[in-house]
Amino acid sequence: MKSTTGRWSKHLYNARQRCRNGHTPFYRWYGAKGIQCTLTIQQVKYLWERDGASRMTQASLDRKDATKDYCLENCQFIEMKDNQQGGGVLVGSITGHYWSKYCNV
Repeated sequence: MKSTTGRWSKHLYNARQRCRNGHTPFYRWYGAKGIQCTLTIQQVKYLWERDGASRMTQASLDRKDATKDYCLENCQFIEMKDNQQGGGVLVGSITGHYWSKYCNV
């Protein structure tokens, strides 16, 4: 993907690789388990802007429910450090504030 599509494009590329490329080291935890990536570049850009990923130290594309696909309804950008600790909605973060009103967190 061209870098002119924005900083969010690498996240879509990586998600697609995890789900579709059996030669990547992470495929066994994604594609081999049936996880699919149905996101479009426009949807990833929307998530990037909605979640304020440009203001994050290291943005990470997170699946809110790890058993479901990479799709618009199931994805959000959160800080990499939070994603590595189990991810999800964090109260007090930009993403957490956005979702807390919908999830009663």
